[in-house]
Amino acid sequence: MKQILLSGLVVAASFSVNAQETYNFFDPADCDENGWLWFDSADKIAKYVGAGLKIQLIDAPYEIDDPDFPGETIFPPSFADATIKGYNTKGEKGGEGSKTGALELAPATGHGWFDVHGGGFYVHLPDCASFDVVLSASEAEIYTWIEGSKEYADVKDCKYIWNESEPSEWVPEDGPLTKEYYFEYLNVQDHKYDLTFGEGDVRDYLTFQGNKGENRTAVFYNYVTAPLYVHGIRIKTYTDVSKVLEDPFAGVDDIIADDAAVMVSGKVISVDSPAEISVYNIAGAKVASTYGTSLDCNGLLNGIYVVRAGKKAIKVAF
Repeated sequence: MKQILLSGLVVAASFSVNAQETYNFFDPADCDENGWLWFDSADKIAKYVGAGLKIQLIDAPYEIDDPDFPGETIFPPSFADATIKGYNTKGEKGGEGSKTGALELAPATGHGWFDVHGGGFYVHLPDCASFDVVLSASEAEIYTWIEGSKEYADVKDCKYIWNESEPSEWVPEDGPLTKEYYFEYLNVQDHKYDLTFGEGDVRDYLTFQGNKGENRTAVFYNYVTAPLYVHGIRIKTYTDVSKVLEDPFAGVDDIIADDAAVMVSGKVISVDSPAEISVYNIAGAKVASTYGTSLDCNGLLNGIYVVRAGKKAIKVAF
């Protein structure tokens, strides 16, 4: 009896561990031994940053004069560059301990409640266990603003979660992330915001964190009045979307609007019975995934994708 009971406990413990297994959002082959994806090569930037890829950049939402075209205005751009020299904790650009290569997020107009945040980036996640970034800036005090959604969504449809801002008489504990120019911002998913706006209501917290199959859109903005450098990103998910297919179109011939087993209505994919549903872009990167009977892809840009559900694969045009 004791042996049977012990065996049962071992099985239960094993199941519990497996249920909590996490995966790198990015291909581990492109990350260091600690799981960080560094933007220190043009190849990694081309693979992960850009339209239809895993990391989408956002320009600043305010207009400034365009120096190349007098009388016209532009939105300050965000971009990625593998040669950017970051800052170390002492504020030395390219100094010892600094990083090379980054997403450069456009400056904000300020970092108080009435200022306008700068540029940013966003990712569509199948779910989220943890979210970490490495930042540096020419200003010692680093501020950020984060938003999100409990589904794949456009940035404009995401809601406020958290920000670091100037302390005030209303929120005196507010303040910068750091005063050392360089910062490893770990467990961003721990921040959450109560969407119910009232005591006694059923709480509906918005956070980057999401259990297996709970899709998330995570948006990260610069709130520094100078470019904010994102040197590395480490995201762990409960659904494995790390790999990139060498040829996602292999064995897929035609663009299909609907199929007996896989149906597409607008940008919503449906299947007859629960299955692992994955969507790949033309570069072969997995851009959306879930386990269930439907997957909402409204957050994806228009284009041609491959949908794989169980053993079925079709090409779709959104």
